[in-house]
Amino acid sequence: MPEIDIQELVWDSVNEHHMREKHQITRTDVEEICFSDPPTFLVEDGHDGRYRVIGPRKDGKILVVILAPQDPEKGLYYPVTAKQTKRQEIRRYMAWKAGTAHE
Repeated sequence: MPEIDIQELVWDSVNEHHMREKHQITRTDVEEICFSDPPTFLVEDGHDGRYRVIGPRKDGKILVVILAPQDPEKGLYYPVTAKQTKRQEIRRYMAWKAGTAHE
């Protein structure tokens, strides 16, 4: 499981519009997960060098955020999309949170 240090998210009209219109997820929802303190999200390797971040919002809903590294050494990531979790993503997150995830 990779570890990432998210310091800043790069927003533009494309990613904000896509998440809001297609998935009904706001910039605030994404930032709530990515900037949680302490981090309560699971990071998985995704496609094309991207990361899948699975984590809870304050209301308890678990979301998936796909991040593309922009400058990982500075903690800079581009949120490609965000969506509601599928059952298998929730299971992986809950197993990770319980400490029973398999590498």
